[in-house]
Amino acid sequence: MKEENRIVIEVLDKTLIALAGNDNGYDDYKKQIEPKIDYDKLNVIVFPDSIRKISISYVQGMFKEILKKIDKNDFEQYFQIKASTPRLVEKVMNNIKF
Repeated sequence: MKEENRIVIEVLDKTLIALAGNDNGYDDYKKQIEPKIDYDKLNVIVFPDSIRKISISYVQGMFKEILKKIDKNDFEQYFQIKASTPRLVEKVMNNIKF
């Protein structure tokens, strides 16, 4: 099993319960994920427990650069998603593989 590289997504507005928008997802990728990715490890992307919904557009913006580098079917070899509920993790993963 690969060593884990935890990447915790920080949401400055603590009242937010949803993440949306392609541009917002891409911005979070550029600032919070891209500088920390290590393709030799399992990158565990952790969303705050306060986040209850994540839109398709946000997921597309956040992961579009990653999916240019790796095939969507290989995503889980390099990345794992952690979120407040298993259902939210499933939704994010389904949006990545769409």
